[in-house]
Amino acid sequence: MKSAAAVLLAASFATCALAQDFTNGTINKVDLKVKKVTLMHEAFKNLVMPAKTMVFQVADEGMLKKFKQG
Repeated sequence: MKSAAAVLLAASFATCALAQDFTNGTINKVDLKVKKVTLMHEAFKNLVMPAKTMVFQVADEGMLKKFKQG
């Protein structure tokens, strides 16, 4: 699930900047009821973004069901 988290993070930042580097992330929580996933990621050096925990709304419920904590 770590690679899925990294892809989700990279895709979410693509609209803000051209993310050429990837980082690692871990899924901390999947909330099917409100269609949200909580990710903890390492720093994005090219975006000057420190490591942090972020919550993302997921539009595709099918994709959300594939995620699991850890």
